[in-house]
Amino acid sequence: LLRPRDTDWELLKIGGGAPPIKTPAGWLHVYHAKGRDQVYSLFVVLLDLDDPSVVLRRGTQPLVTPEAPYETDGFFSNVIFTNGMVETADGRLLLYYGASDESACLIETSVGELFDALD
Repeated sequence: LLRPRDTDWELLKIGGGAPPIKTPAGWLHVYHAKGRDQVYSLFVVLLDLDDPSVVLRRGTQPLVTPEAPYETDGFFSNVIFTNGMVETADGRLLLYYGASDESACLIETSVGELFDALD
């Protein structure tokens, strides 16, 4: 369905993340990508509701890159990957991710902010 792109952020490989969230515009999915210097980042993609094999939009810039010490230093340094997403009744989106294979982390965001990360 998705292949790495020839960019500094996705050059080497990509991997699935948490299950996608259904929105009126399509399935919103966060995945991880491995780029130059072995750095893993998070990206957003929007898939068609009726045929999820169709990519509607895809972010070209990372949603999140390793920056904090617990993300940049650890068992596997400079690695972040999604673990889960929970959409709350009040519209918040809780995005859980692992950092350096040592920490579980949380980003509080919204579906709208993820849409803003799409091109």
